[in-house]
Amino acid sequence: MKRILIIFLAAAMNLTATSQVNVTVGGARGLKWEKNQKVITSASVGDDHYFVIRTGGISNQTHTLLSLDKNGNTRFMNEVKFDPGEFKNGNYINSMHVVGNKLLLLTENRDKDAGQNTLIIRTVQSDATVNKDEVKVGSFEFTKLMKPGDWYAAVTPDKKHLMVAGKLPAEKDESDKLKLFLLDENLKVIAKKDVSLPEGKRKIHFRDMLASDKGDVYLIENAYDKTYQYPIIYKASVSSPEVTTTPVQLEDGSIKSKSYVYDVSPSGDLIVAGYYQKKSGFTVGEVDAFGTWYFNASKPTEVKVFKFDKAISSMEARGIVFNGNTSYLIGEQYIADRLKQSTQQMMSFDENFDYTHKDIVVTAFDETSEKKFELRLYNNWKATNFDQSLYPAYTVMNDKLTIIYNDQYSKYFPAHSQSEKLPVLVAITNDGLMEAPVTFEKDLDPNKTGYQLYPQFVNSNGKNEIVLLAGNTVGIRGVIFRQ
Repeated sequence: MKRILIIFLAAAMNLTATSQVNVTVGGARGLKWEKNQKVITSASVGDDHYFVIRTGGISNQTHTLLSLDKNGNTRFMNEVKFDPGEFKNGNYINSMHVVGNKLLLLTENRDKDAGQNTLIIRTVQSDATVNKDEVKVGSFEFTKLMKPGDWYAAVTPDKKHLMVAGKLPAEKDESDKLKLFLLDENLKVIAKKDVSLPEGKRKIHFRDMLASDKGDVYLIENAYDKTYQYPIIYKASVSSPEVTTTPVQLEDGSIKSKSYVYDVSPSGDLIVAGYYQKKSGFTVGEVDAFGTWYFNASKPTEVKVFKFDKAISSMEARGIVFNGNTSYLIGEQYIADRLKQSTQQMMSFDENFDYTHKDIVVTAFDETSEKKFELRLYNNWKATNFDQSLYPAYTVMNDKLTIIYNDQYSKYFPAHSQSEKLPVLVAITNDGLMEAPVTFEKDLDPNKTGYQLYPQFVNSNGKNEIVLLAGNTVGIRGVIFRQ
């Protein structure tokens, strides 16, 4: 049954009402959460909210579509099914995206006899039914089933265009080539271009692709300097045959990038940001993360580096949020330790992990790529194998950076145990004002409802609404915050 509840903004240890947030908890739908982590993507179309739950390996994936209505109630939760074809003429799910008001399924048809790898787009209904009508975007030749080439896709920030890139299979002595296609919200190809990547001694394997409203394509390669990682950015365009390559490395040779994230700003610029650490080895107790770095691809000669206001260790970059003239890097003090395996576990490839989630760190940057401020939300959790209730959600609501996460219940209500999770919402202005947290002790108390909030999975319209999931061992439900 739908519940509409009004929660008042409460300072920690002080329940004085200062503003209000509406919370709608939708009806549940059965889904068994297994030990292994799920991969979930999310999107919204008007009042409809979608979560795509992906399980399985690269060649044997299952995609389940969870469809919620405007009140968080589950309308459908069905597996996305379509004709998989045959071994030598197979159809494979590439990805799912929302463009305009359509939920799209991108598939690859790999026809060995015809020697063609074709990208096909079909629309998907809210009940996971795949429409028969299809749009064939483009294709390229391939000869080996084990080397069919790669298709990448990205939605532009305006949500009205889809950029598709096909990376052709190539031998060691051949340069990599791309076929680029720009589609409008009616899935019409409005521009296309064939480009060649710079020649090199190795094949390029992209980590991700992003696109701008201008028709620019950013392909990200994850490169390594021994144990340190950094991005290499390949920028292409449907309006130019040239491809630029930019390794994003820190100039100071004594420090190296520890982790990083990236996104395209509303103005069309690729922003990359992350954390850095000392290049030398570490001793027990030594702080291994020393600050943040920030890179704007429109200014490719400059990587800005900033020390933390207060030393912190084991930082992991989570995401970038844009809000007007301010960009935010969101990160966590996070550690994943692989546990020692038994002989039986080694034979079954069953790995176990201990996870530690501590402080959430927010670093703000201005339009000139300078650091504005740094804030921390103090937290401390440990979990084994399954920790999807411990990640933060972050988005913009009512022109403020909004972070939702599970905090320790005892911080706000001392009679409770530190092991009890309490959903908390914190709003931060572009001037660095962190408002008092909103707590949801009545609405989302897992001890009463049996459901834990999973803040890692979030939809947002960027105005006054945030959609999350909550779950237990047998089901999941939608939770909508409105302010």
